[in-house]
Amino acid sequence: MVVVRDANPKIKLGEEWGQYRQEALPTKFITCDYKERIPKIDTPDFTFKYNYVDINDSSDYKQIHQVLRCNKGLMINGSAGTGKSYVIKKISEEVGDEATARLCFTNKGAINIHGQTIHKFLGLNAEGKNLQGNIEKIKKSIKLIIIDEVSMVSAFLWARLYTLYEQTKIPFLLVGDWKQIPPVEDLTPFDYLQHPAVVELAQGKICELTEVYRYCDKLKQASNNVDMLDIRQFGNNITKNNICYYNTTRKFVNNLVVNEIIRTKKPTTIVEIKQSKYNKGKTESQEDYLTRCKKNPTHDIKIFKGMPIIASSTKEQGAVCVNNEEFIITELTADKLTAESTRPDGTHKVEIETKDFNFYFLVAYCITTHKAQGSTIAGQMTLWDWEQMDTKLKYTAITRATGYDKINFCKK
Repeated sequence: MVVVRDANPKIKLGEEWGQYRQEALPTKFITCDYKERIPKIDTPDFTFKYNYVDINDSSDYKQIHQVLRCNKGLMINGSAGTGKSYVIKKISEEVGDEATARLCFTNKGAINIHGQTIHKFLGLNAEGKNLQGNIEKIKKSIKLIIIDEVSMVSAFLWARLYTLYEQTKIPFLLVGDWKQIPPVEDLTPFDYLQHPAVVELAQGKICELTEVYRYCDKLKQASNNVDMLDIRQFGNNITKNNICYYNTTRKFVNNLVVNEIIRTKKPTTIVEIKQSKYNKGKTESQEDYLTRCKKNPTHDIKIFKGMPIIASSTKEQGAVCVNNEEFIITELTADKLTAESTRPDGTHKVEIETKDFNFYFLVAYCITTHKAQGSTIAGQMTLWDWEQMDTKLKYTAITRATGYDKINFCKK
């Protein structure tokens, strides 16, 4: 029996004698010193090395594009504020908007780059399979595929993107920040930056953007050493922009801020929203039901005009809102709510019945780090649950800020 690492589709796989079996790369192998006859266990180096491009400024997008054209693939890595979206915009203009597919894992990210989600572009069916007709259409009309927020792309999607590349040979431009939150999936955490399929899509070349335009060097240094950060050196004010780890903290802070605004600003129209109630399933155990109720993202809250809110999920394929899209309530009555968001093509307005608020939105004076990914907070901001966050969560949270002196830390 032969173990095949990357099986050719024409190879017949099976468990019978003489057939091929596909398995993951070994994590250990045994070698032997024949003089001493003592076996030892070594860890093989299966990391794939990139060739680094000597360009670190997004304003040099023409040079980046030249490398992409010659290499027929490229990875752009850079922290928040280095101009990754700007490079995407400029290269798309040079290739042609109609011939460029700008893709992102999240709906929120897709809106930011005036693109679409990976799922929608690939035309995945219910089983997660690519529709062959869609692939043929892509092959005829698309000259460049750009993937943004690559750190969030799962193994499921990388496999399908690689299949698309194999069938079309369309160049890929992979863009993101590998220090940010990884994909949420039921697999052992893996560094997809070093995965052979990802390396091949980038054709083994990477461009590191290091020139930061969004914030100062002091915040840049802090973001590079988040685990060593002394939060006592920062303010401890509760602001209107809060990021946390736990949903219980999110609810606590939202109530805190809302009650303070009502006390001090006295909004003219206030509507009280009750927590959504879950019904126990017929075959659901009491324990499972209570666990599900604890995860209920909604809670009793008062809403008013001028309040920031965030979409809890995508509704009507994005015609109403997309998951994590940020809105401001512009009009409010007891019966109807109007909210607006900013999209690449202008202001997006939605109107819903006030009683349906929890079906669409969550109050957004405080949001979790996962929902904050991709956002930029211009004013003062406050971070909660800092000790409970891992390195990537801390990095993602702190790089939402636009200045070192705009960051505060608080505890419940």
